[in-house]
Formats: sequence, C-alpha cells, structure tokens
Amino acid sequence: MAGHSDFIRPEGVPWFMLGAGLSAAGYLLSVSCGRHRVLVFWIVTVGVRCILLYSAPGDDVWRYIWEGQIQLEGFSPYLHPPADPVLEGFRNPDWLKINHPGTSAIYPPLTQLGLRLLAWMNPATWFFKTAMVVPDLVICLLLFLRFRVRRALVYAWNPMVIYSFAGGGHFDAWFLLPLVACWLLMDTKGDRAPWLENRIELAGAFLIGVSAAVKWVTLPILGWLVWQRLRKREFGWAIMLLGFGLLPFLLALSVFVLTVDGLGPLVPREFTMVTRGCELVPWIIEQGWPHTYESNSISLGAIALVSGLLVLTVRRFDRMVELLIVALIVLGPSNHAWYFTWGLPFAVASRNWGSILLSLTGFTYFRLHMTLALTGKWVLTGIERSILWGPPVLGWLEWLLIGRRSDGSR
Repeated sequence: MAGHSDFIRPEGVPWFMLGAGLSAAGYLLSVSCGRHRVLVFWIVTVGVRCILLYSAPGDDVWRYIWEGQIQLEGFSPYLHPPADPVLEGFRNPDWLKINHPGTSAIYPPLTQLGLRLLAWMNPATWFFKTAMVVPDLVICLLLFLRFRVRRALVYAWNPMVIYSFAGGGHFDAWFLLPLVACWLLMDTKGDRAPWLENRIELAGAFLIGVSAAVKWVTLPILGWLVWQRLRKREFGWAIMLLGFGLLPFLLALSVFVLTVDGLGPLVPREFTMVTRGCELVPWIIEQGWPHTYESNSISLGAIALVSGLLVLTVRRFDRMVELLIVALIVLGPSNHAWYFTWGLPFAVASRNWGSILLSLTGFTYFRLHMTLALTGKWVLTGIERSILWGPPVLGWLEWLLIGRRSDGSR
C-alpha cells in the first residue's frame, strides 16, 4: 500500500487495493488463530506504522497544515476558506491540493488549536502524520495493557487503522484516544468506594468532552452520561458532569476566539447538508425518493432521533458507544474510509464482527478515486456498495443478537 497511496495518480489504486487485500488476509489469519509474542506484537505494531509514514498522505493533510498556518497569521479558518482572496498571499504550491477550497473549517476549535500547534512546531507532512500516529500507538498500548496481545491486535494490526493514521495522516485518533481512555477508566467502576467512583465519572466526563471537542460525533455520549444521573434524580451531579464535559470545548473556544480575527460558523451548513459518499441508509431511501439526494436533512434527523433513543435506553457505556458509532456510520450521508476505524477499539472487547469486517471491506472506498478520474463522479457502483456494506451488516446483526442475550443474562 505504501508505494501506491498517491491517489492523484488513479492508476495506482488497483495496486493499493491489492496490497490492502493481502494485508486484510494476513490480519484475519492473525485475529482468528495463532499465538503471538509480546515482542512480535510491538515490532509489527510500530514497524508497519513507521513504514507507512513515508507514503503519500491523504488530501486532508494539506488542509490541516493550511488551517494551522493561517491561524499563526491571525486568520480564522471558520471565517476564511482556503479560496478566500484575503489569503492569497499565503498560498504555496501545496495549496492546490486542498480539497473543497471554497468550504470553511469543519473541525472543532480544539482540533484547530492542535493544528496550529503542529504548524508552529513544524509544518511538514511527516511531522503532521507522526502527530496522528502517536495517539494511535497510545490506544494500542492501553488496549494491550487491558486485553493483552491476542485481543489487542484486533485494533493494533488492523490495516485500515494503520493506513488511516500512519499512511493517510487523518486525525481521528485524536478523538478516539480520550474516548477509549474514558471507557477503560469507567470500566474500573463498581469495585471502589462511592466517592472515588464519582470522581472517576467526573474524569470520564472531561475525557468525553475532550473527544467531542476534537470531533463532534461523540457529543451524544456526554448526553448519555448526564442522563444516567438525571434518571436517578441526582440533578447536582448531572450539572457537574455536564460542566466537566463542556469545559474542554469552552476553553478551546475562548483561546481560539482571542487569538484570531473571529469565529464564524463552526459547522458550514452548505457542506453538511449536501455532501454525500459511501452512504448506506440514505442511498436506500434515495432509491424510492430520488429528491432526498438534494438534502441530508432526513439522514441527519434520523441520526439525531436514534442518538436520543440510545441516550434514553442504553444502560452500559461500552454498549452506548458501539451502538452510536454503528448508527452514525449506517445512517450517515457521507462516510470516509477512516471513519471505519471508530468502532475497532471497542471491538477488541466485544468482538463486533460488523465493525471488524467494515474496516476491511471499507477499502472499497478507494475505488472512488479511480471512478472520479475516469467519469468525474464520486459514486460507488451497486456491486461496490454491496461489497462494502454486505458483510458488515451481517456482522452487526450477529453482534446485536449476541449482545441482546448478553444483556439479558446480566
């Protein structure tokens, strides 16, 4: 994969996917059978990531670097999209590689501060990619310490995880790390004194807040945590948990506003309401009602409704996180391959084969680069969509049935 990850040259896509297929086969063999020594686990975990650091990055990296650099000049990426003429003097040849140059920033303020810090330290692609790999390796360490080698490699050796962070340089490990840390921390509750459990929960709320302040998608989990106290009529604790959870966002927002020329919309409406790609349920709805393709309002409304139902009905933290991730991906109007890594840390414990298989069939996503070059369209064929979604849906159905029995036996 490392030698064919520059998708500007679409002729490399088949070779990239061949490498992904071979990696997936080896991964499945490692997950399904065999014993692995600790030394081998870490050599493979670290070594393969180091190799992919030298591969061509995904096109999001150019936006990361750009948005970090213009902040250093005092400009807000929420007010000034890359194509803004005001920023013309800061453009370099890499500016042409930025995707959606007419769209302002979509990442939360804490992420923007992180990008600014990296740009201040070293605005090089290898440095940005390294910054994405470090939290990914910390997740590997946390899972190894909790579940040991055989189960931790479900995440650590997964080819989509390795490519997304070390190869593509996507920042999703930034929000996954505090979420995983919160999960493992909350998992220690129940065997300690009540006063210590309460403090663990406050720390957990803060970690969820950090995760949501990096990427909005985990915000319903904070709502879930607060609701657990509200349903017990512990209103004071609910307010404290909400405050701890919102603190990272509020701090990041205040620092951001004070150091650039303004705020602007944190979520550009014209982008979120129309962007489509690799969707499942929205595509199914579209077959019966073609007009729904023109707006994402139905799918975003469905996500809000399902998220609310999960907050009100689910009782276990890990179950809430996994169900939310599945809902976001299945109902979401636009999916990218690196989104398919979100459920993998939790699949280490649950053996959620839907999420595991999605991380492998998800390499079908990269066919879009070839399709775009040949036809000018960013759309999967029916066969490609079936390959992408068929096995994961079957895996999720199995996981839901097993999970229901598990919940009933508790």
